Amino acid sequence: MFGLGGIHVEVLEDVTFRVAPLSRADAEEMIEEVRGRRLLDGVRGKPPVDRQALIQALLSLSRLLVENPCVSEVDINPLIVLRRGCMPWMRG
Repeated sequence: MFGLGGIHVEVLEDVTFRVAPLSRADAEEMIEEVRGRRLLDGVRGKPPVDRQALIQALLSLSRLLVENPCVSEVDINPLIVLRRGCMPWMRG
């Protein structure tokens, strides 16, 4: 499942699904399918996010799940996608 998180998931149910393993085309389509995708392009003076890093994160997560069948789900909330790269939010 991929979505922009927050109210986009909880209220608007703005998510998309695929079955692992994902291809690059799957990851690209997932990003394009969410209604809030324009937020990733940068709005109100915010820079666009690194879509290639987001695609790579989705592909890496897919590979993790395929290579570790004992893992049934992973919740990364939030995944911060920056202008260059992305990182999971870490609480310290």
